[in-house]
Amino acid sequence: MSDTHSYEAQRRRMVETVAPRVDDDRVLAALEAVPRHEFVPPDRRDRA
Repeated sequence: MSDTHSYEAQRRRMVETVAPRVDDDRVLAALEAVPRHEFVPPDRRDRA
């Protein structure tokens, strides 16, 4: 699995985890759209 697919899977799990507590669909849409790992230094992306 490539890093991109791994990050996408991790993001989906994160969104699924927080979705029950998020009242605004725009927040969920943003979480689904923004590749969070891109804002994390490469040496810390395993924690993104």
